This record gives sequence, structure tokens and C-alpha cells, in this order.
Amino acid sequence: MMAAVLIAAIAVASLGFLIPSLPLVALTLWMFRLRRPLPLAVGTLVIAGGLWFLFHHVLLIRLPTLLNSGAL
Repeated sequence: MMAAVLIAAIAVASLGFLIPSLPLVALTLWMFRLRRPLPLAVGTLVIAGGLWFLFHHVLLIRLPTLLNSGAL
């Protein structure tokens, strides 16, 4: 779990917030023994999307978006 958090934290700089947070939330729910596919997928989308909504719209803290790394 610690390795997944570290990888997600590093990936946020280049992939934005939402893309690295989806597998991290899914892994966390799986570790909490939520193993059925539909609740796992819905929970992942609701929690990761809800965190983005909370920070972006409620707290007005802009999270990193997808960067193009100077490709364009």
C-alpha cells in the first residue's frame, strides 16, 4: 500500500489528480475486502470523483490537471 501511495504521489505531477487516484482508491477498497466488481467500480468512481469535486468546487483548491509534458 505504501508503494502504491508513493507511485500515485509521483504520478500526480505528470498525470493529474484523477488518473492516479482511481487505481489507488480501488486498491484501498480491495484491501478493505470490497471484492465484488460493481461496488468496487462504483465506490472507486464516487470516492475519487468526490474528492476531486470537494477540492475543486467546495474548497476551491485547484488540483493538478493532466499535463502534456511539453509535447504540444
